[in-house]
Parts: sequence; structure tokens; C-alpha cells
Amino acid sequence: MSAQSATLQGRVAAEALMTDACRITGASESVWDEDAGTYTAGDPVVVYEGPCKLQTRNVLVNDADAGDREVGVVRWEVHLPVVGSEAVTRGHVVTVTACALDAAAVGQAFTVSGPHVGSMKTARRVPVEAVVA
Repeated sequence: MSAQSATLQGRVAAEALMTDACRITGASESVWDEDAGTYTAGDPVVVYEGPCKLQTRNVLVNDADAGDREVGVVRWEVHLPVVGSEAVTRGHVVTVTACALDAAAVGQAFTVSGPHVGSMKTARRVPVEAVVA
């Protein structure tokens, strides 16, 4: 068995574990509002929608200052199929749309904190963060 065929078989196995679903969006270009004389944010652009797996990456909550209050930043990973998720990048927003084994995860939103690429990956393990009050 070659390394390439082993990787492709690993992708099939990894995708079988992706029983959740998510939508990942990025910012669109601003739209000029002639009447107001200002730019307004356009609708978010969907860069990925489909199966995923939400995975805890770091169960520790890191405290951060957000103006006049302290918040916690929790780090997670969202596992995506390698093929079809190439456009996902830092700053995009991941929203869980279905979760087979944890209904509380549905509707949760996370921000992509970095890319995940590699030669022989069985899944795209995208680092994401959630800010909690």
C-alpha cells in the first residue's frame, strides 16, 4: 500500500466520523449606500457548508480583556473533509448547524484562528476559537 492510498483510505474513515454539519462564512465586499452616503456590510459569503466534527482542542479557558470586562477564549478544532474546504481561512465564522450527539452545540459560532494544510492529511483540522463571557 502506498502512502497516497493509505491517506485516501484515512480520509474516508475520518469523514465517516464527521456526523455534525456546519456552515462557514466570510465577509463580503461592502456595498455603497447612495442614500446614506456610506458603505454597509454585504451579506456573508458561504465558503463551506457540509459535514464536520467539532473537537475540543484546549479545555482551558484563557482570560482576555475586552474593554471593560474579562472574557474567556476557548480553543477548539473543526474537522472538515480535505476536499471541498480549501477556501476556509483565518477570520471566517463557523456555525454548527447540526450535531448528532450534542444538541447544545447547534447554533454555536466559532472564529477560524488559522489555516490547516498538509501533504497527507486525513482531515482539515481547522483551529477555531470561541469567546465566552
